[in-house]
Amino acid sequence: YARLAATIGCALALASVPAQACRVRLSAEENLHGAYEKGNFSSVAVVTIAEAKYTQQPISDAHPWSATANVDLLLLGSFEPNTVTFERGWGSAACDDGQPLAKAGEKWIVYFWKYPERGQLVWASYPLEVASAADPMVERSLKLYMRR
Repeated sequence: YARLAATIGCALALASVPAQACRVRLSAEENLHGAYEKGNFSSVAVVTIAEAKYTQQPISDAHPWSATANVDLLLLGSFEPNTVTFERGWGSAACDDGQPLAKAGEKWIVYFWKYPERGQLVWASYPLEVASAADPMVERSLKLYMRR
């Protein structure tokens, strides 16, 4: 019985490893609030998805995908290129919030790293509806833009 109990204990411990890799999965609102406080990003833009596709086969709860999007409107900061590529779908082990594969034509909000030398250009990305609900700056900026 001791050997069986040890085997089951090891199996349970190994099964829980992906969940432990992400210590706390934050909501979009919590994630963005903390990022504003820390100054993680320098620019925020509204983008339109041009193309999105899966980049790997599903593994556990992850199904990585990549999207290329056209920058429509800067809400904060500055950004030179007209297009941007970002990745999603890395699963709970990477603290990914599980946004489904984006569709061409969808509007998303992207937050650009303050420090692009870190090797990533996009710090975070959310569908427009999610970002508008989570980030008061996005909602205010879009309202001002629509009044023009």
